[in-house]
Amino acid sequence: MYVGNRVSDKLEPIHHRIYCQRSGTSSHTSTIAKYVRHYIDIQANELGSLPPVESAASVMREIIYSNAGSLSASMICSGWDPYKGYQIYSVNQTGFF
Repeated sequence: MYVGNRVSDKLEPIHHRIYCQRSGTSSHTSTIAKYVRHYIDIQANELGSLPPVESAASVMREIIYSNAGSLSASMICSGWDPYKGYQIYSVNQTGFF
């Protein structure tokens, strides 16, 4: 496995029991994780409980897919929620460069 930036932590917390693993340009994936964290925090406040892991993966997917031409990012979203239990989602970038 090649790690381009050995100083950067590639495992990023999204919420209490949701994490993402970042792969790609460090600045791109770090910014995506911050946006996902923001949206999931809002959703958790609205629900009054833990947000679904699938929801975090969906937000991640929308950000990556809608900016496929300008981002270099692939991420794994995983965690546990009381709705579906343990889950792992792979969000890969598609498109031609």
